[in-house]
Amino acid sequence: MISIKTLHLINFNKTLAGLLMGFIVVCLSVFYVFQIIQITQESYLVLDYQEDLQELLQANENLEIYFTQNKSLNNVELLAQELNYEKIGKIHYIQITKGVVAAK
Repeated sequence: MISIKTLHLINFNKTLAGLLMGFIVVCLSVFYVFQIIQITQESYLVLDYQEDLQELLQANENLEIYFTQNKSLNNVELLAQELNYEKIGKIHYIQITKGVVAAK
């Protein structure tokens, strides 16, 4: 026959096991909530970085367009006028004969 002391010990073990299981469930639940919060924060950071990347790509494209417009032939001609360059008509080259040598 099982004694009363053994029955109290079995009930105590069941209670301890139940408390231990409850503690494990609570700990895992807290860990799960923490992980969900971390994933949410990371997804918002990725979204912000993607928006920043799009803004930088747009700014880069605008700079390329600006650079292309400023390096066009029309702007080079305007710069030549501002620097007081003149258009030349005909070019005359000096022709040197083979027999002539300069000496000092």
